[in-house]
Amino acid sequence: MSIVAYLSLPLVGALIGYLTNHIAIRMLFRPLRPWHLAGRRLPLTPGVIPAARHRLAANIGKMVGEHLLTPQDIRRALGQDDFQHNLRLLIQTQTEAIMQTPFGPVESLVPAAFRSYFRVGVKVVRWRFLKQLHQHLQSPEFAATLTAVSEEHFNEVMQRRLDQVLPEEQRQELVNAVSEQLHQAMAAPAFQQGVADYLNRQFVQLLADGRSLAELLPAPLLNALLERLEQQAPRLLEHLAELLARPEAQEKVATGLGEALHQFSRSLGPMGAVLGNLITPETVAGKIRSWLGRKGENAGHWLLDEEARRQLAAAMRREAEKFCHRPLGELLADIPPAQLDQARRELAQALGRLLARPETATLLNGVLHEALNAHRELPLASLLQNFWGEDAAERGQRFGQQELLRLLRSRRTKRMLDRLLIDLTETRLLAQPLGRPADLLPREIKTGINDYLQEQINLLLEREVPQLIDALNIREIVTRKVDRLDLLQLEGLLLSIMQDQFKYINFFGALIGFLIGLFNLLILTVF
Repeated sequence: MSIVAYLSLPLVGALIGYLTNHIAIRMLFRPLRPWHLAGRRLPLTPGVIPAARHRLAANIGKMVGEHLLTPQDIRRALGQDDFQHNLRLLIQTQTEAIMQTPFGPVESLVPAAFRSYFRVGVKVVRWRFLKQLHQHLQSPEFAATLTAVSEEHFNEVMQRRLDQVLPEEQRQELVNAVSEQLHQAMAAPAFQQGVADYLNRQFVQLLADGRSLAELLPAPLLNALLERLEQQAPRLLEHLAELLARPEAQEKVATGLGEALHQFSRSLGPMGAVLGNLITPETVAGKIRSWLGRKGENAGHWLLDEEARRQLAAAMRREAEKFCHRPLGELLADIPPAQLDQARRELAQALGRLLARPETATLLNGVLHEALNAHRELPLASLLQNFWGEDAAERGQRFGQQELLRLLRSRRTKRMLDRLLIDLTETRLLAQPLGRPADLLPREIKTGINDYLQEQINLLLEREVPQLIDALNIREIVTRKVDRLDLLQLEGLLLSIMQDQFKYINFFGALIGFLIGLFNLLILTVF
């Protein structure tokens, strides 16, 4: 046999193997539709895949839904670094875009169709807030809380020294302000008229009560005045001695004593008339004038005697005490009412002019400044006790708590809170543009927002995406999609995936045919 004969069997076997595999692969897809002969469908028509496309689609859907896209795979994919990095970049991009956006008022962020509801909602919330606030202000719990807080703060303030609460500069400013206000008030005509009315009322009341000067003046002041009067006795005696040495004074003394003696003799009746005829005022005045001319210097020495001074001082004190203990009504009984009214008016006017003088304001300024400086190292509690008694701090605390609670619960405060909340919500908070959030938030806050969003998105994806995939029924979706594919598209899809494998199958068929040909050639040669 020639070499061609030897090679023909293996080559023909290889060709047969190649062609049979190629035809078999083609019969997977072709024909696309069944062929009929004499009314009967020919076997192997349509091809394997067109005939089993529905089962193929179901199997692909099952494979994808149950093995290729599972909740566990999704969770692992969500936790990968690449996905988290991309998610972080997406969040930062979106949040930065929002942060750089200038926002208008809050109402502008609400869709136009819902803005009327937004306004109504704001009013309802504001009304409910005010209602709860006013109810809380009227509650015993608020009163107890306010009392506890104010008491703690009050006790803390009372332990501070005056110079801690009011430094030197502030004390001087306070003194100047108080003095200025007092001066303006005292210089006002209304104040002076009030002083006059007050003096008139007090004067009438004093006369009606029958009180004396001793009852009106404090005992220390009265004793000081009487002692001062006793101290002035030597000076009075010195002035009296000087007067008695003067001729004009001697003339007045002689004439006065003569007239006094004449009046006394007239009060004695008939006997006084006889005495008056015998001793005339001119005679008495002449005798006294003559005596003073001779003995005036001796009388002056007698008045300057220590015993005379002591007796005069004692007499002056006794008379002054009697005078001070007499009711004012008796002291002023001989004075006509018109003169008393005139005296009261003049006293009120003089007092008003005194109070209105700048020197009075200066005096008040000095007194207040000295008083504050004298007590600057004392705690405020001690100052209150010194001026208003031992329980002054407690009374002041109770008064302040009651007044503060009454103020907070008053209608005026309620109206003020209503107006304040309306102004804050409608003209300040809601009407003002919000601006760019980036200008309002620091970098740490923005980073925290990004971290929180990323954390929440991861939790949401991890919790909801598997359930969402189950709800979407990926298996059914893939099955429908594959089942609806055109057969040519399905063929092209499979061939694009398995074309190289099909080529190797063809070659493998040729190899098998070649080997079978060699085997046949070997059998023929041997046998």
